[in-house]
Amino acid sequence: MYRMSSRCGVCFMLLSLVRFAENQTLYSAIRDEEGPELQALKTNVKDLKEELRVIQEALPQKHSCPPNWYSFGSSCYLVNPNPKSHEDAALSCIMHGSKLVEIETQQENSFLKTILKPGEYWTGGTDSVSENQWVWPMTGKSLTEFNDWGDEEPNDQNGAEGCLEFTTRRRDEWNDNACNTTFTFICEKTSVF
Repeated sequence: MYRMSSRCGVCFMLLSLVRFAENQTLYSAIRDEEGPELQALKTNVKDLKEELRVIQEALPQKHSCPPNWYSFGSSCYLVNPNPKSHEDAALSCIMHGSKLVEIETQQENSFLKTILKPGEYWTGGTDSVSENQWVWPMTGKSLTEFNDWGDEEPNDQNGAEGCLEFTTRRRDEWNDNACNTTFTFICEKTSVF
């Protein structure tokens, strides 16, 4: 972490030097027209720009996630192995500065399949506000744009299934389940760039 902060500091310093040199070049051009000093400044600016490019290439291009979190797109994901009810899982994610995962694309869904072990995992999906109106509550988005429900799901079995689980025991699909059931769960938060 120190090495990355140090490199970022060097990048900002070099960028400041490049900007200073460019301003000096403009000032000199106005004052002296094109003289040997201007040529030397242009050379220095060119060298500094090249040095900055090399440093930027050495820095990671991806965003970063905390330890034990997985990175995909602009999000970080934590698979919490401690089973909790849907509500307690949501609170646990909030305590980690995140939310229960909201799976909005096929690509995100496919990524999650690659990191999950066989089991059941709570996601943020729920129809607890309005029956059969499934939403991601933290964003308010409906699950109509993308979903991966299993056959004949959601079925609200016994009228008591209002929370969305991602199950990887059968065919990696979504299922509705009773919110007080305890499952492991997936937290999601925006990554730091």
